[in-house]
Amino acid sequence: MRVHGLALVFAALAASGCFGPEEGDPATDPYSGAGNPGEPGGPDFRPDAPSGPPGSGTPGQASDCPAADEFPGGSGVPGARFPAGCASKRGGIAALPPDPAVPAPPELPPACDAAVEWARQRAVTRMEQAMDRALSNYRMAWCVKSLIKDTPDCDLSLKGSMTMLSGTGSAGVIPPPPTGAQEYSDTNNQVEGVDEPDLVKADSERLFVASGDALHVISAWPPEEAGIEWKMGTLGQASRLTRAGKRVAVLTAGDKLLPEVPPLFECPALNSLMGLLPGVNPAGCIWGSDCTIASEGRRLGIEVFGFPAAGPPRLVRRLTFPGALYGARRIGHALYAVAEIIPPCQDDFRLLPADMDVLVGKGPGSFSCLGGSETELPEPALAAFQQLKELNRSYLLSAPAAAFLPPVIDTLYDDQGNPDSRLVPVDCVTLVASQVEADGVPVDVVGLRLDLDEQPTRTTLLAGPSALYASTGSLYLAVRQRQTSATLWPYPDEWLGYATALHRLALDPNKADSQYSGQTAVKGNVVNQFALDEYGGYFRIATTTGTANQGFAHSTVTVLDAGKSDLPVVGVLDDLAPTEDIRSARFLGPTGYVVTFKNKDPLFVIDLSDPTQPEILGMVDIPGFSTYLHPFAPGFLLTVGYDGGVPAPLAAFNSFFSHVVLKVFDVSDATSPKETSVVKIPTIGSYTDATVNHLAFHFYPPESVLAVPMANCSGGQWGENGSEVAFNGLKLYRVTPDEGIVPIGDLPHPVGPDFTGGQLFGCFNWWTGAPERVRRSVFMEDYVYSISLAEVRVASIASPAILVSSVPLD
Repeated sequence: MRVHGLALVFAALAASGCFGPEEGDPATDPYSGAGNPGEPGGPDFRPDAPSGPPGSGTPGQASDCPAADEFPGGSGVPGARFPAGCASKRGGIAALPPDPAVPAPPELPPACDAAVEWARQRAVTRMEQAMDRALSNYRMAWCVKSLIKDTPDCDLSLKGSMTMLSGTGSAGVIPPPPTGAQEYSDTNNQVEGVDEPDLVKADSERLFVASGDALHVISAWPPEEAGIEWKMGTLGQASRLTRAGKRVAVLTAGDKLLPEVPPLFECPALNSLMGLLPGVNPAGCIWGSDCTIASEGRRLGIEVFGFPAAGPPRLVRRLTFPGALYGARRIGHALYAVAEIIPPCQDDFRLLPADMDVLVGKGPGSFSCLGGSETELPEPALAAFQQLKELNRSYLLSAPAAAFLPPVIDTLYDDQGNPDSRLVPVDCVTLVASQVEADGVPVDVVGLRLDLDEQPTRTTLLAGPSALYASTGSLYLAVRQRQTSATLWPYPDEWLGYATALHRLALDPNKADSQYSGQTAVKGNVVNQFALDEYGGYFRIATTTGTANQGFAHSTVTVLDAGKSDLPVVGVLDDLAPTEDIRSARFLGPTGYVVTFKNKDPLFVIDLSDPTQPEILGMVDIPGFSTYLHPFAPGFLLTVGYDGGVPAPLAAFNSFFSHVVLKVFDVSDATSPKETSVVKIPTIGSYTDATVNHLAFHFYPPESVLAVPMANCSGGQWGENGSEVAFNGLKLYRVTPDEGIVPIGDLPHPVGPDFTGGQLFGCFNWWTGAPERVRRSVFMEDYVYSISLAEVRVASIASPAILVSSVPLD
């Protein structure tokens, strides 16, 4: 097993408060709070948009929004929330639109009965699985707590243990002034013509940054004069954005978008992140087949801002979803958002009893820590746990039907800020279920034209957590499914553990429409979106069956006919790398690249020019593994991942990898690929988000420069590095086929308490996982912009350590 149990335990302790303030604590967490009972479709459900300060509705008036010098300091600090819809331009103010009057949700038609029952039963199953995992994690964390000296007394009841995560985003086409930079960088999108919403977008003169509770528009050129141009408050945490024409769409995540529904922090059993589950990461993960793709875990909102030729930007549209985001794509002016529908919950919906510590017996070592099972917990604790499970089950079984398929709320704002709300209901007649037993909840695909006020389109699937892939005409959802039902399982004679259900939707960007057009299932699991690809009328997918840590695994590349509704298989390359699982994949035209890992890092080059006969052309075998493959020059791949060299004190575990590593592969001769350049980050415990999120990996072709956010940990625990932050910031490298990877320098960011006032910034894990402050980077000519959630720092590419300017995001 590549993930050692202790690593998960330390993550559990960190999330439960041992290494910083506990999420869910009103003193440190702006998203905490029980909220009022109620659920979508229930008698006291009111899907009103939450209100900030009452607004006059007249653009330009300052009576209801703060003056420029009164802006709150940190968007995550209690009492510092920026009023939603307000804007600032060095003194200019736009008023907050008034709250809309939202129509009451209609009753669901009889056609929805089967779908509601499907969603209800899966909510029960999901809740029970989450509770069982929470009990196991509780026992593990309690035991390790008794083995670690000087550990603070932690509340391991898991209240508020959800991870506060930021998402990702894409680029747009707001016409820039002619005086801007001649060259600038774009988002690292997977498919040309398909924009992935991200934290930052750029034109030749501006940066658009989603941070905290606001959209920041930064005047970025010339770099010496960089500063905030506009700041627009949002209702939830701004997690991603995209641009088209003169409009910017900000995707937000926040439990208080529907004020009468309790925050998900009080309903963790129904959150697909589920607190401490191993390997769950919305952006991606490095654990191969052990990975579980999840949503962001908090309710999705989309706020569309218009940028007129003169005057302040203004809020023109807001969509409020009954679920949490899996991912989004923009094609032209059409934005497609894919979100799970979150089942109903109540304010005392918990994974573990609130008094679990008391029931167990206060203090470490209250029960046996080594060996055995959870039955070693005291009987009163187990009885209370079972009673809570029954209470949760009865609540879900008795919740109103409309609570499981609630509407999307679409609100338009006119030039005076007056709202007009309408509901976008589920069309139960067209609901489609997978042919494989599903683990998740209903999934929405909502499309809207950013430049038009037409009602959004909505397609709902009975599916579950999904990896997304989009071309300009198709959207694919790859849904991981457990082998739980022999009657629905497509491989009745094989025990595979998992299969991937594929759903295809045909897209019409002119109408922002999506039409369900096909489904199938293939064996195994996908690691992320790069294991999916459409090319020449065929769909290619790379999966792993089994897991490396179970001692049996193999991988498969399957080619499907994308032109037929049943997506029939036309070609298969099976039994790839027995005993190993896929850590990264990339399809580039008629060629596929797959990296597997157990003890070494085979990079396979696969010929797909004949879809019916995929075959291996060549491979190179080296220590470690790559988690992302980037084509930076014809015949060359630039990769990021981890080295496989494990120091002697850790080798006994046989479950660790060490340094973050960058590599160049020469694949110009497909039959004989070669590793030509390697750079290892010097300390164990270093981390970059680029290993799990390609949007943090930024290669700029005009200057042949790679920018990677990085946190370096040093110091010592257990005789090895990794306990103290030595560097945090952006690292720059020159990368060429001839010279390989050559370090340029570092652009540091300050190390200290997290800007949100939350947990202290540091190395919470002694082998990997130090959280870096830098999230993204942008290039303009020969300057680099390093972007954290608190600050934008600007430097020249040649001398990144010398700061040209800095823009606080407060």
